[in-house]
Amino acid sequence: GDNNGYGLNQPGIVLSTGNVTDYQSGPNTTGSRTTGYGVSATGDQETLLDPITGTATSNFSHFDVTQLDIEFDVTSDKNFISFYVVFGSEEYAEYVNSQYIDGFGIYLNGQNIALASGKPVNINHPEMSAIAGTELDGVLSPQGTVIMQFTALVAPGSVNNKLTFIVADTSDSALDTTVFVFSLGAAGHTPPLTISNGSVVEGNDGTRNMVFQLKLAE
Repeated sequence: GDNNGYGLNQPGIVLSTGNVTDYQSGPNTTGSRTTGYGVSATGDQETLLDPITGTATSNFSHFDVTQLDIEFDVTSDKNFISFYVVFGSEEYAEYVNSQYIDGFGIYLNGQNIALASGKPVNINHPEMSAIAGTELDGVLSPQGTVIMQFTALVAPGSVNNKLTFIVADTSDSALDTTVFVFSLGAAGHTPPLTISNGSVVEGNDGTRNMVFQLKLAE
């Protein structure tokens, strides 16, 4: 349905540093929400997140990371993937230009392809704004559009491509950041992906990574 006034009307996934059920349909009536789990990022996650939420002079520690890894093969007649994203945060606007730079990235085979107007997706992005009728305090809305489309080239016929979606709190576990992702697939495919198997892997430190094997269907 229409999730938080964003106009999301297709199936997808929600990744959040807090409780995803806090970000169902409804107006922003509760102020800034927070569910702090207090779980530190792993070293590998810090490596992914530092370029997204760091500055020219400083990198910050990250907490309450949610990471989704997808491995996929591409059929010989397709050469790119495409999906839509809505990014929002309770850190906006009070903590803009501070150390609490919550952010989100999408790594395709090791390269972050989630860039909005050429900049990483985080609360310091100049096109963050308050959107009336949404639970999140701030939503990234390049040129006034809250639903962002990201596309990337992939080699036709390639196998074992890897997508990593990652969202995190920065410098503390307070105030949630949430991402809606939908319409993941290759051009012209409906449905675009077939899940062959999936699992949630819980580390000794309490981190959770969701790992799915998917294939782009003919």
